[in-house]
Amino acid sequence: MGGWIDSLLICIVLMNLILVASGRLSACIRIVAFQGIAVGFLPLVANTQPIVAKTIFLIVVIIGLKGFVFPWFLSLALREANVQREVKPFVGYPASMVVYILAFLISLWLSSRLPMPKESFSSLVVPVSFSTILCGFFIIVSRTKALTQILGYLVIENGIYIFDIIVTTSR
Repeated sequence: MGGWIDSLLICIVLMNLILVASGRLSACIRIVAFQGIAVGFLPLVANTQPIVAKTIFLIVVIIGLKGFVFPWFLSLALREANVQREVKPFVGYPASMVVYILAFLISLWLSSRLPMPKESFSSLVVPVSFSTILCGFFIIVSRTKALTQILGYLVIENGIYIFDIIVTTSR
């Protein structure tokens, strides 16, 4: 199971990197939807006990909301607003990629300084959750369109959820 968790977490990091590098709002909505689906599968791959109905219900609800319902509403808002791109962000896309990579490296360093439980699932959990939260904050402050800033809030929530799932399943 450790390989699945690491693969999922690396995919989330790559989605964050693509998200800060993209100016097309429809692509950003799809990336956040895929990230929501990936985050939704975390309880399944992180669970060490037998799967119970509560876990399956949680997975279905999270994937349904984060992967389909929220992106659908955001796509409707995108059509109503009649915008396609983030035209003039406060921070350019190449610089945004550098900032996110630095945020991930700082998250790696910070997580190496924190005391972790011995039975941790993966050493990437804390840095990925911290860097996802930082990515969301960065999107909120560096983009000008309200729709992109809403996506930043969803990314922050995904980072908090990653940390929460791993902390609550490691007890």
